[in-house]
Amino acid sequence: MFEIPRPVEEFGQDGGKFYRCYDALAEEIDDDMVKGLKEQLDGILIFAGLFAGVNSAFLALTLPLLSADTADDISALLAQNNAILIQVLTGRNDTVPAAAPLPSAGFSPSSDIFAINALFSLSMAFAIISSFLAVLGRQWLVYYRKRSGGGPEKQRWEQLKRFLGAERWQLEPILDDLLPSLLQIGLIIFCVSLLLYLRHLSPAISVIVGIPMYIGLAFFIGSAFCAARDKFCPFQSPLSHVLIWSARTIPPAIRDIIRWLPQTMAARSVPSSGGKLPQTLAARFDARSGGRKLQVPSGHRPPAGNPYF
Repeated sequence: MFEIPRPVEEFGQDGGKFYRCYDALAEEIDDDMVKGLKEQLDGILIFAGLFAGVNSAFLALTLPLLSADTADDISALLAQNNAILIQVLTGRNDTVPAAAPLPSAGFSPSSDIFAINALFSLSMAFAIISSFLAVLGRQWLVYYRKRSGGGPEKQRWEQLKRFLGAERWQLEPILDDLLPSLLQIGLIIFCVSLLLYLRHLSPAISVIVGIPMYIGLAFFIGSAFCAARDKFCPFQSPLSHVLIWSARTIPPAIRDIIRWLPQTMAARSVPSSGGKLPQTLAARFDARSGGRKLQVPSGHRPPAGNPYF
């Protein structure tokens, strides 16, 4: 806590109270931002490590399904060998059948197995990217708090420069919203791939496991909508921030497009009318200009037969 100094008639005559107040406030702002972001990044690193371990276990089960099973080839070779031995033992003079192609020769994974492995690998990629960016974010924060030598005046300017740079380049939204959203997207993809894998093994088990997952996803989306609708709602998340940004950005863009489309269509319809303005535009022009002719710049010849030039 600090007291705001009273303004003096001339700057610099307050005995350094202004600078002490500024230094305390700047230090408090930096400490609050860096401490919150470090806790966020530590949580991301821990969860990303656990998530990557679980994902690796499922990939170890599903990746072998992309290639042919060597046991099938061994079984086919043993069957051919047994047929030859039976012919030798029975003394039959039949011709030895030609070796049939091995099962691995014409093997191709099913579309379900390919989709399951692709989704598991994609979720793993999101976990690795989020953990890498979390480590990189901690390095950014270390650089942000690092101070070079020099007097107090130089340190104040350096702190202000880094603070304005962090605001300009959106350091806090990137570390506070983008990184958790990457990990959440990877978790959602993992849940989808897990349900597909369980459906491949047993459809009944996939339904049983899918019900709580659908409930959790509905709660996540509902809480984001509540936070976007009510600014006092504590259920803040990257999705709620995206919804708030969309609500502020998309409607004005749609209004601009709605205003721009009629003007564009009207401008395109002018040349197709034989050099004359449409009747609605002509009437509007007559009402606004009082029947005055348009002023044509020098060097430009108006189209022949146009009554508005």
